[in-house]
Amino acid sequence: MKIARYNTLYEYKGFPKLTTTSDFETLDLEEVQMNQDQQIPEEVRAYLDGLLDDSGMTVPDDAREEVIKELYARLDNYLASVILENIPQDQVDEFINASAEKKTLPEMQEYLLSKLPNAKEVLTKAFVDFRQLYLGNVAVAREEDKLGQSQ
Repeated sequence: MKIARYNTLYEYKGFPKLTTTSDFETLDLEEVQMNQDQQIPEEVRAYLDGLLDDSGMTVPDDAREEVIKELYARLDNYLASVILENIPQDQVDEFINASAEKKTLPEMQEYLLSKLPNAKEVLTKAFVDFRQLYLGNVAVAREEDKLGQSQ
């Protein structure tokens, strides 16, 4: 599958460890495929498309959708970790259950706004941080690639 071919381009060595059972170093193809069944909201798709464009990577058209889906899975995991870090401790189990129920985006937004008073600020910062980490890691991977080619 094409995702396997692009997997090394998307290593997130600089991301903090997640508090959930999976982290970016152990994100495997099965997990990505499971998340591919999710519908990507249009505003998130636009964000991920822009992120991929800003990275300067050349991704063949026939692989772009798979790369976007992989990025979405990673973003989804990252956002979950940020929420878990910011949600009151007594609400963690409820959040995990709400996530497992595969609630719709509006239902999850309503839930987060009711449980996390500063949800908009937390999520906005998470999107900015994800972008910085992703683009930073792409730059590091390019440098490593240049060093490897020069040796």
